[in-house]
Amino acid sequence: MAKKRNSELRFVLPLVGGCLAAIIGFHWAYWDEFVMLTRDAFFLVVYIVLTLGFLLAAYYAFKLRDTAKDNATRWVTAIVAAILCIWVGAWCGQYRADKSDNIEYKYSK
Repeated sequence: MAKKRNSELRFVLPLVGGCLAAIIGFHWAYWDEFVMLTRDAFFLVVYIVLTLGFLLAAYYAFKLRDTAKDNATRWVTAIVAAILCIWVGAWCGQYRADKSDNIEYKYSK
């Protein structure tokens, strides 16, 4: 099977890899806060929806890489990854700020 020289895979791999690196970086930076926030049902539901959205967008970015919709799927992948990073960073940053101000939250399961 001959390799396509004009395949868009050279754009998709760095995009998905960079998005994954950013998402992992945000989780690594805020790990303690993230673990505590998994007790909050609203945070967890939106986080799961965004994570599934990113996985679906990355899948379609790979699947539709050589079609007319290749740019759209790459944009959706980048935008969903950015929203996921903002979601984790904003919640964890606020939790860290509240913790430094000695504001304690009681999460019940």
